[in-house]
Amino acid sequence: MTAIEKERVVEWPLVEADGNAPSVPRAADHGTAVVTDFQGDSFLRPEQLPPSSGWRHRIWRLSRGAITPAPSAAEVHYRRLLQRIQARINSCQRIAVASGKGGVGKTTATILCGTALAMHRLDRILAIDANPDAGSLGWRVERETESTLSDLLRHAARIERYSDVRALTSQAPSRLEVLASELDPAISQALGEADFARAIGVLERYYSVILCDLGTGLLDSATQGILRLANELVIVAAPSVDAGRVASFTLDFVECRYPEKVRNAVVLLNNVRKDGLVDVGALETHFRKRVRSVIRVPYDRHLASGGPARWELLGSATRDAYIEAAAALAEGFSGVVR
Repeated sequence: MTAIEKERVVEWPLVEADGNAPSVPRAADHGTAVVTDFQGDSFLRPEQLPPSSGWRHRIWRLSRGAITPAPSAAEVHYRRLLQRIQARINSCQRIAVASGKGGVGKTTATILCGTALAMHRLDRILAIDANPDAGSLGWRVERETESTLSDLLRHAARIERYSDVRALTSQAPSRLEVLASELDPAISQALGEADFARAIGVLERYYSVILCDLGTGLLDSATQGILRLANELVIVAAPSVDAGRVASFTLDFVECRYPEKVRNAVVLLNNVRKDGLVDVGALETHFRKRVRSVIRVPYDRHLASGGPARWELLGSATRDAYIEAAAALAEGFSGVVR
């Protein structure tokens, strides 16, 4: 190396004198520009996202992007919801979807909350049927396999990679995966707390969010075990006095054991009709005193059939409600208790 080349060499020691790794040089250290200046959008001109619908979108399209109207308040709100849904997850989030009363749409809510998360996140989302009494979650998507949670438990010792689990699940177009429960009429014993704990222990290695569709028996071993393991709780209620009473009792039941889970719970008032006789606003007020979020889900003709729930066939108000629900759940991914 020539003398001139030696002068051009800037020595950067691998270890500082105090034994620590060297810090990255900064412009302030020697009055010049360095690579750390290239952070964020510091070298980019501000650029506005084009509106996605309505007359604003038509103007943007007709002008071929030369005119970009400011987004509407509704679109700004929608974009903020999507940002919340995409919150960072540091560990697997286990979400229990519960109701002490059947027929209120709990299984549908599990599917559609999972769908909204799966459509707007890049990680893996799974819904499992945690109803010990022949749940129907597996039939709310197009089945790709007849495998069930029992098969997962039988093969648990041999599961070493994601593809091993994927062979047991069915996947919807949204990317949501579903693991069905056992529907054998000859079955003599339901899965219990230890079985579900073992299953979740396997699944949480491969999925960022696991939604558990619980049965209606709050004293069931499986239900109590999943409530104990859950990071978040969703209570589903129909807009009736009877269903509201049962949902409130469900919150009482959980609060006696895990009060922090009630404070951070999400309540879905499901299947709300405009011509109903119940004061849904009063129901909302009742639940808002106890939980973190209450969301009203309107009646949807597509869901009334009880068949596979297809996102594209839902009414826009129903889709909006489940986007709100997914954003509310994502707020809890940080693990911060209210």
